[in-house]
Amino acid sequence: MPERVGRFTFYSREESEQMGIKYPSAEELAATDAIFEEFTRLGATLPPREGTPGLGWGEKYFIDDLVGTEFEGWTHDPATDIWFDAQGRPAYDAKGQRIQYPEDDARTDQGSGPGTHTPARPASDTDGSGGISFHI
Repeated sequence: MPERVGRFTFYSREESEQMGIKYPSAEELAATDAIFEEFTRLGATLPPREGTPGLGWGEKYFIDDLVGTEFEGWTHDPATDIWFDAQGRPAYDAKGQRIQYPEDDARTDQGSGPGTHTPARPASDTDGSGGISFHI
């Protein structure tokens, strides 16, 4: 009888074979293991990577996800596992909380909106009906 765990249903081998699910034979499993062993052997012969890996996928396909975000210019020290902001200051405290520096709020080069320190606020005033109207 099928066993239901969470949103998944598990069948026994006999029940699944009755439903038409084919299992690989011992020969097919052995062939797959041989292919995997060959792949592992070839991977072990590759020379070690030079330098530390970046944020992207190798040097040729380097993609920096942080460009254009508030994290642009951040760097990571893998030896100490510490992130530094664009000014070279530690970005997180010992508890892992983001450090908010007072001079960051006074900077004018930061945009407004989602993901920034100063959210955009539309100009608003009260209209004659007692509600609030927004001028965007």
